[in-house]
Amino acid sequence: MSNFPIVATVLSMILGLSVTRLLLGVLTVFRIRRVAKPDWVALVWAVMLFTMQLQFWWAVNALSVVKQSFSFLEFLMLVMLTLSLFVTAALLLPSRSEDEQNGLRVYFEQDGRYADFPRNLTMRPRKRKWGRRYFQTITPSPFFFATK
Repeated sequence: MSNFPIVATVLSMILGLSVTRLLLGVLTVFRIRRVAKPDWVALVWAVMLFTMQLQFWWAVNALSVVKQSFSFLEFLMLVMLTLSLFVTAALLLPSRSEDEQNGLRVYFEQDGRYADFPRNLTMRPRKRKWGRRYFQTITPSPFFFATK
């Protein structure tokens, strides 16, 4: 029996929240553009993260071709990977205009720099012996597995 619809639904819900959080951050930056100058580094990161989110969403929809049934451990690993995208989106841009009173560069240097930490924990499994092989078996996209 296939449990792929359940896996895809949970991952899509988390990805939807992640995309929403990132887009709300972009709107916050737009609304306070007169008070605080936008910083191009954070905005470039936001565009790259948005691209990663869409690419991951596309890969989730293609997972059924690779595997129809997932164990609970595989499901948890996929949820952790998806949650890392959400945490990255939450840390990257401010959600309230009060958070960015000193400018986007100051916000990014204080909180945004931690946005790469969750992504590095889950999207660079090649540093662990089991990680690369395991994720290649359950993820159809080579996007996350850049070689040295």
